[in-house]
Amino acid sequence: MGPSAIGAGRLFTPALEDEPNASIQDPEELACLPDAETEAEASQATPTTDNNAARTRERNSSGFYADAGYTHTGDGVFAGLAALKTRDPESGAEVEVFSGSVQLGAQNELQAAVARVGGSVEGESLSASVAVDVLSTRVNGGIYNDDDSVGANLGAMSTAVGVEVTASGGGWQATVGVSASMGVALSSGERNIDGDATIERCFKGSIGALTLGFCSEL
Repeated sequence: MGPSAIGAGRLFTPALEDEPNASIQDPEELACLPDAETEAEASQATPTTDNNAARTRERNSSGFYADAGYTHTGDGVFAGLAALKTRDPESGAEVEVFSGSVQLGAQNELQAAVARVGGSVEGESLSASVAVDVLSTRVNGGIYNDDDSVGANLGAMSTAVGVEVTASGGGWQATVGVSASMGVALSSGERNIDGDATIERCFKGSIGALTLGFCSEL
């Protein structure tokens, strides 16, 4: 970050003495002034995670899916295929059938599934979503977590069938899931999903049949 534009790089000249309203502030006072750029950064919302699930949420067309390229963050590459991959923006319903994808970079992911079905409801103060996996497997590791926090994640899971429900509002989020699964997946990180000045701390863990996750403002 560069120096603040207030008083930075300005030289004293005799012409300043003739200005009736001119004043010279003490450098220590200038140093105590709030930095608008810093405040803007503190209230900036964390971008959403870029992985296979996020690409399903962003897709509004239906049918066969094939795509490859750079992730939104620019620090990874991906390739994916699916016989069907779609999301209805009006109902919030998501469907993914016979899919497989790979992602390499800051976030690494290898996944395949026979089917994924999900849906979401958005409210003014409360939102809810549900996701169902059928015959899926996933190996992941990196810094971009499924709950849109940035930190660290590592996991390897194989699921016969699983259901996961998430509720969120403002900066908090809670997730509960049950499944017929084998493996472990853990993630921890920070985010600012609502764009205010308070950071949210997140943790999510899946061990065998049970998944629990939460995000709360510090």
